[in-house]
Amino acid sequence: MGGCAMKRILCAVLALFLLLAAGCGEALPKEINKETLKVGVICLAPRSQKNGDGVAFDKQAIAACKGAGLKTSQLIIKTDIPAANGAFARDAVRDCIKRGCALIIGTAEGYAGTMKKLAAEYPTVTFLQMGAADETLQNYHTFRVRTYQGAYLCGVAAAVNSKKDRLGVVAGGTETAERKAQINAFALGARAVNQNATVAAVYTGAEQNETAESDAVLTLAKADCDTLLQLTYGGTVAAAAKELNMKVCSLYTVPADADDTVFFGVRPMLQNVFSDRMRSALHKEAAVYENTYLGYADKALQSFEGGNLGEVNLHEPIAATEKQFLSGFDVFSGRALTVSGGKCDGTAADVTDTDGNVRITADTPLGDAAVQSMDFYVSGVEVLSLVSAD
Repeated sequence: MGGCAMKRILCAVLALFLLLAAGCGEALPKEINKETLKVGVICLAPRSQKNGDGVAFDKQAIAACKGAGLKTSQLIIKTDIPAANGAFARDAVRDCIKRGCALIIGTAEGYAGTMKKLAAEYPTVTFLQMGAADETLQNYHTFRVRTYQGAYLCGVAAAVNSKKDRLGVVAGGTETAERKAQINAFALGARAVNQNATVAAVYTGAEQNETAESDAVLTLAKADCDTLLQLTYGGTVAAAAKELNMKVCSLYTVPADADDTVFFGVRPMLQNVFSDRMRSALHKEAAVYENTYLGYADKALQSFEGGNLGEVNLHEPIAATEKQFLSGFDVFSGRALTVSGGKCDGTAADVTDTDGNVRITADTPLGDAAVQSMDFYVSGVEVLSLVSAD
């Protein structure tokens, strides 16, 4: 075969290769090792402050890097990325991939739709996303956290602190199954301490809407609540509550040394999940936390008590309730706890909704699927309309 003919064949092969590569929309995967792996972490919350405010997923990701033997320079953290508008998350992820990330971690369930689309678009990149599993995508892996268990503990703390029977919830965004589970758990936790406890909840309508969060606090103050559960990120709820002499327990913000407004907090602790997926990417082994639903027994939640609680004895009832979780208790198991001081007893009990219908039969736990699709509020919960301060 002549030299010219050989050159034409080689050019044709090269052109075909480039055409196929362009059609895939993605470069061929690079060899990943401990020196080359880069990880992108997408966070809804702002970057953690020195006082520990916030969920601190950025700090947890740094701890996970160290646990997997990586350098912090191999980590790209995107904080304050709203979930309501998928364009923000999409742009953040694409920037991470452009900068060489082979593993993307999404830390809010609201990113799930965007992450699935990107996982299909970038098949050589591994995605770890908080949310429901999707078996159609081999590079898309998930985890979920039983945040409602933390909300239950917040209910115990709120009822111990409150001088009233009515507690409040500031819920970021709109009604979802996860929010309903959290609010219901908060109500049941409060009822473990005070059988007469009721809960008023106000939704902000959008995540990270500071004006709506402040208005929600004022709405709950007018509804005669003195202690709130914060289901939002950042310090807006605490600042508004402080002005009205209210106290706050939070599922995402931990108490700060300089201010006792937030007197109790529970937050997800996911560095083990992050580190596990990093090791899996490095060693091509199955991850331990593969499409799992994690709670207190898995050390995926941790509680924090404020240092200035006055005469309120919070430690004993919280410790007693945590012991129940570690022993197998779950919020929606058809069992009710009674918490008094350091004593905590459980009995079989039905759970009814706001219309009086039995939704959980005594000693008959709800399955995970039922919890994840919860469509009711337990008795004693009332959703109030947001009233603007203007």
